Amino acid sequence: MSSVSVMRFGTASVSRRTAVQGALLAIGSVVVTALALSSTTEGDYHPAGPVAGDNAGAAINALTHGDVGGLVSHQPLMGLVSILLRAPFVKLASSLGAGDMLVYRVGAIACILPAVLLGAWMISRRGLAITARLAAVIATALIVAGPATVDAIHLGHPEEVLAAVLATGAVLAAIRGRRGWAAVLLGLAVGTKQWAVLAAIPVLLALDDHRFATAVRAAGLALLLTAVLPIADPRAFARADSVVGGLNFTDPFSLWWPLGSRITAAVTAHRLPLGLTRSVASALACMAGLGVLAAYAAKRRSQRRAYDALALLALMGLLRCIADPDPLEYNFVALLIPLAAWEAVTLERLPIMSALATAAVAVLGTGSVAMMAGTAWSLGPAAVSALSLGWTLALASYLGYRAVSTRSSGVRRPKLPLVIRTASARGGS
Repeated sequence: MSSVSVMRFGTASVSRRTAVQGALLAIGSVVVTALALSSTTEGDYHPAGPVAGDNAGAAINALTHGDVGGLVSHQPLMGLVSILLRAPFVKLASSLGAGDMLVYRVGAIACILPAVLLGAWMISRRGLAITARLAAVIATALIVAGPATVDAIHLGHPEEVLAAVLATGAVLAAIRGRRGWAAVLLGLAVGTKQWAVLAAIPVLLALDDHRFATAVRAAGLALLLTAVLPIADPRAFARADSVVGGLNFTDPFSLWWPLGSRITAAVTAHRLPLGLTRSVASALACMAGLGVLAAYAAKRRSQRRAYDALALLALMGLLRCIADPDPLEYNFVALLIPLAAWEAVTLERLPIMSALATAAVAVLGTGSVAMMAGTAWSLGPAAVSALSLGWTLALASYLGYRAVSTRSSGVRRPKLPLVIRTASARGGS
């Protein structure tokens, strides 16, 4: 084949792929808009509400009015990324006369759209068999419109979805050796929600080299996005943390519940042991889980096994959830998004495990709402705790085994036409 023919073939292929991606983005945008508009509540998002660690509304509202002091004093317990991302959309909606509810919905759409980008990329990858492409379509549906994503919108925390998508993108970039993108996406993920620092482990393990330089870049960006507000007003940060992290109880969906003591006034809640707060308990559980994983990884490493970075990221997301004394349904996007991407991209199989995990999380969410409302559930708290711990620990064991026992840590890279391979190589990372 002549060079002219190869170039024409490559150009046509790129054009078709671009058209497919455009169509997917349009469809995904419609779906996300419909999900946001279907929300009947702002959840924890209250522009005029009290200052609280889980309320981003007041800070975003202050920023849209150019009130930097208000942004600092009303800072929520999260990084600046979702605040800065939502602010222009919120400003536009407000200037057009939208009420608080519609303003929140518009901001939520901005946070969920990156999930559509991730899905469009998964579906439109080159060289996929029909089954693998179908798997990507189903995985995208679970990511964009799954119960945990919908719950994040309804409860006022679309930034959780954004953080999980950015963390997943960082790992995918690292797998492909795109060190610059990996550092930026990881820094943005941590700059969205601080729990995304757990993604640093799979990102760095996925890289073949230049790990230290990548870590420094990501850390610099993350610190800029997470430390500015706390440094500007430490008291406001402490107040935000006390509202969210200062809680001292746990519910039956957490691994902490069996270790706690019963609270007389609450049938379903237990008091955390040893006077621990939510923040401290979460950190301790995460460190313990990472210690177990590190010991297992060291043992398997001696057998010269490679890491599966996406499986490891899903495990980190699950650890983030079960270590929390008060996990909610939307928290599990940290597990479900990388899990769906792992099955669709790395394994190229139908995301059956992701669907089962999604169903389990949906049941958890239903039970959590029933318990918080004081409604009698068909199962007692002890049975709920046993079932919750059973499926989460079983999944954690499987993901841990796959994450550090695989012989191939990368994603299959389809062979591309010469002209595209050359252009990609010139593009660098």
